[in-house]
Amino acid sequence: MLEEIFKFSDFAVVKFLLNAILHNLGTVDVLVRCLAFAGNIYEVLWVEFANRSAHLLLLIHSTEYLLKSVYELSIFREKPIHRRSYHGFDKRDIKDYNMEGFEDEERELEERSQAKADREERMMTMLLAATHFYQQPLDLLSVFIENQRDRGQGTESVEITSSLDPDVISERIICERLPVIAELIFDVTHSIFEDGLHQAIRLLVALSQQYPPLRPIIPSDASEEEQVRQNMGSYTELSVLFVRTDRERADGGHLQQTLLYVLNENSYPNLAYMEAMALLRFVINILFTRLSSVAGAADADNKTPFEASGADAGNEDEQGNPGNFYVNDLKVLIEVCLRELTNVVRHSGERKWDTLRLRYLHVIQAVLHQTNWSQAVDGHSKENVKRMLEDIATEEIYAEETRVMAEYTLQEFHSSL
Repeated sequence: MLEEIFKFSDFAVVKFLLNAILHNLGTVDVLVRCLAFAGNIYEVLWVEFANRSAHLLLLIHSTEYLLKSVYELSIFREKPIHRRSYHGFDKRDIKDYNMEGFEDEERELEERSQAKADREERMMTMLLAATHFYQQPLDLLSVFIENQRDRGQGTESVEITSSLDPDVISERIICERLPVIAELIFDVTHSIFEDGLHQAIRLLVALSQQYPPLRPIIPSDASEEEQVRQNMGSYTELSVLFVRTDRERADGGHLQQTLLYVLNENSYPNLAYMEAMALLRFVINILFTRLSSVAGAADADNKTPFEASGADAGNEDEQGNPGNFYVNDLKVLIEVCLRELTNVVRHSGERKWDTLRLRYLHVIQAVLHQTNWSQAVDGHSKENVKRMLEDIATEEIYAEETRVMAEYTLQEFHSSL
């Protein structure tokens, strides 16, 4: 019944809610709550809604509006109250020690605490609603992204700009706003509270699923080993933006550490299967992102790499390219993968857990391929990885594909382990 209401008259109710939010018509919090509720009970709502360019454009504008609202709420700070209480304070002291007004201060503190809780609830609801927008693959968005790739920056883009076709104009605007949305998510991760941080990363990962994978551009004079290594992985425009932003900002490394923190805190069973798969895929995209091999990155060599020092020294690969994770963070990533591979063993009979195990193995393989982790850690850490791979390769409880992957990794990287 509810699905029919939302779909009635070409999603008239949904369009009304989104437009009302964009134009501040009514109580925005109530409207956002309605959208979050709808996404919870009608899982394919946004898949069905966003199959037209006008609808998709409305969704993109709404996402940007919600993220700007979240950011503004996250940086709001109350002026401090200079409390006059002391240990052993009694209300009778108000009269004896001339402390009139203290009860008003106590009341204001309670009101501020409630206001903070309300702001956090509003931020979580907005992030949840925005995450629902991209939780499922939006085919039209992926098509638009691929169209923009194909057109590139040549003369054809001039024709697109001058076109009066509404679908073409929408496509152009949508692809221009996607990096802005990503940057807003990056900004939110700097100032939001912990639960909101987790939800912001979920939104980022959901958005990353909409990007079809790209293969790195490999130089013609690259060695055979390097060609094999680069062809194993993929990247996207979003992973490029993630890496570049993390390097250029003053607190370089914040985004990678935030991503790994969420992965560590929200692994199985706290993270749903599809969310875990998407999060691991995004990590792999980042590991395989090399700015110097990205199409259109002619100025990549001028980008500021991470300043690796101390425990994080040696954060460059054999070709001298800076890695996309600090060495200490790579250690955490490997430990998370080993822990989760052990946890998932308990569900050996289900196909989806075999797929999840494969994804964790792909992460380990990407770390071995793309970073200098094996040179930076002690023998104990490498022995743990080797033992886990040997167990998976020889135990019959694992799917054949999983055992083959573990065996291949052992053979390919025997010198590193």
